[in-house]
Order: sequence, then C-alpha cells, then structure tokens
Amino acid sequence: MTIDKRQQSVGRQRAFSVRRREKEAINDEATR
Repeated sequence: MTIDKRQQSVGRQRAFSVRRREKEAINDEATR
C-alpha cells in the first residue's frame, strides 16, 4: 500500500514536470 502511494506521487511528479516542460516550450515559441 505504501509502495503504491509512492508510485502514485512519482507518477504525478513526472506528469507535472512534463506539463511544465511543455508550457515552457509554448512560452518559448510565443516569445520567438
């Protein structure tokens, strides 16, 4: 159960970082 929760938080963190990277890429295109 604890491992499951840890896996969940890791997946959420990865999704968050990916989303942030996509947002930064969009901002880059907007500034260019």
